[in-house]
Order: sequence, then C-alpha cells, then structure tokens
Amino acid sequence: MYGNKSRYLSYKYINKDADNLRISLEKNDLLNQKNFIKILYFLKIQPEATEIFSDSKYFDQLMVIDKLQNLAPHNSQIFIKEHPDQKRNDPMARANFWNSISKKKNIFVLPTEDTPSSLFRHFDVIATLEGTVGWEALRNLKPVICFGRPWYLSMPGAFYVDEILDF
Repeated sequence: MYGNKSRYLSYKYINKDADNLRISLEKNDLLNQKNFIKILYFLKIQPEATEIFSDSKYFDQLMVIDKLQNLAPHNSQIFIKEHPDQKRNDPMARANFWNSISKKKNIFVLPTEDTPSSLFRHFDVIATLEGTVGWEALRNLKPVICFGRPWYLSMPGAFYVDEILDF
C-alpha cells in the first residue's frame, strides 16, 4: 500500500510526529476562562482538495487562521477543533500545519473526542469554511463566521468573513 518498507516507516514516523505536535498544542482547561472572546474554528478535511476549485480565496486553513487573528480583537483566543477523520490527510501536510500553528500566539487546540454540540456553549463565535457545523452553531444561537458561501449564509447570525467590518 505504501510502496517499500522505508516509505512505510517514514509515513508512520511523520504521522506520529504530526500527532505529537498536535497533542502538545492541546489545551483542556482554557474553556472556562472569562475575559476573553473565544472563537472556535472547525478544521475541514483536506480543504485544499475541494476549496481550491471554488471561487473562495480561503482554501488554505492557515490563511483562515491568519484572517481570524487579524480580524479578532486583542482580547480573543482562537481554538481549533480538528475533524475526527483528519488522520486520512497526508501526514506531511498535517505535520507542516501543526508546526505552523505552534508558532502562532493565542491559538489553542481542542481534543478530537469533543463533539461540536458539547463545545458550542463555551464559545462566543464559531468559524468554519462552509461546513454543516455552521448550521449547527446557528441552531444553537451562536454567530458564525463563514469563509466560504454555504447555503445558510443568508440566515440571521451568519456572516461572510470579508463583509465583517467590526468584530
């Protein structure tokens, strides 16, 4: 499946390295902190494979996080929730992503076991490319920042990122 044995071992090593990087960024105790605007961003599985062909300029999730950091006030924290199937992605891409995230300030990672519905109550704003998690957030009366143009964008509480002037 992976070719020869050395390729397989490299694949396993990079995958383990990506997992260790991600786990080192994981925080559990920050959800109960006050005095911060907490933003939850849900990662999409391989957005580059689908979003690059749409008219969205936010096909790279690091670009999304950079935009959120620039848009959010100084007293905000951004939390990332990885999709449970994220391990299907290329391990090198995951390792590069988590390495880049580790260098950013006020970015935290949540455990993959947490379900979206259990997380909504802890956050002030939900951000997504265009996933169904945005619709779930709207149904839980949470404002949603969309980096794509999902079908629920015209609903009250959904905002397209490039049309937000004041957070």
